[in-house]
Amino acid sequence: MKHASICLLAYKRQEMLKECIESLKANTDYPHTIIVNLDGGDLYNYRYLIQLLEAKRISSLILNGGQNRGVGRSLANCIGLCEGDYIFKADTDLVFKPGWLSQAIIVLEKNPDVGAVSLFNYRDIDPNDTRFNILEERSDCRIVDDFVSSVYGFRKEDLAVGGWQEDDGFHTKLKEKYGKLALTKKNTCLNQGFGVDKSVYVSGTMDHPYKTPTFDTPLVF
Repeated sequence: MKHASICLLAYKRQEMLKECIESLKANTDYPHTIIVNLDGGDLYNYRYLIQLLEAKRISSLILNGGQNRGVGRSLANCIGLCEGDYIFKADTDLVFKPGWLSQAIIVLEKNPDVGAVSLFNYRDIDPNDTRFNILEERSDCRIVDDFVSSVYGFRKEDLAVGGWQEDDGFHTKLKEKYGKLALTKKNTCLNQGFGVDKSVYVSGTMDHPYKTPTFDTPLVF
């Protein structure tokens, strides 16, 4: 049976992390594993995630200690453990709604010209958001030219495209391959962090904003 690997990128936001994982456990109706990368030295989240791992409520835990290494490094860490047919990258300021995963996978299965699917239309929160355009309405999704990458999924076979090692914009590589990206027809998650301290993650430095370090081997459980 097919299943999905869910990569949760955790950095601070302790209460949001708890709510995110609780919503995942309650509302994910498709075979899956949950891999959590904890970025930076965060004792509160460390203790909480160890408890979840011991209780088998998450599948794997990666501790990327020291300073924040950024989204690209965190995603690369998780992808090294992904065995699912589908891979989902998600920030931990999200609350997932019932059936979110099966709805997203349906989009990937029924639309072979779509490289990646996101679960949330930011224009529902900010109608003036100009970061992407809706190009086409389909029965199960909206075709877009880009999306905000807080949460999105793609086929594991597409890891061969490359690019995920460097930054958090892997979905743009998938657009280059397929030509199209998609949003689920309805929002299947809620972004708690929208408009509140949005720039928590840091990719690299101000001089090289999309290059993340490749040293300091993370500790994997």
